[in-house]
Amino acid sequence: MSDIIKISHRKLEIKQIIEKLSSIAILPEVKKIIDNLEPSNNIEELKVELENVDEALRIIMRFERAPIMIDSDFRSILSLAFKEAKLS
Repeated sequence: MSDIIKISHRKLEIKQIIEKLSSIAILPEVKKIIDNLEPSNNIEELKVELENVDEALRIIMRFERAPIMIDSDFRSILSLAFKEAKLS
């Protein structure tokens, strides 16, 4: 990592942001994803992620909270949904 990137990460407190996000994550799998986050300078990737954030914000504003609360591994639930199973 170049010196300018190290300086930028320190000034932007990237490590502290990742630690804070990880501390409020509920699912262990999400904590792993957060812990492995790396800043990106890929503009197309950033646009997609900003669209995802906008969509999440719209959902939260509509329901006044995130409408899904899962405290276990959600991958099995998603797998069933993709197979068009009925979910309770």
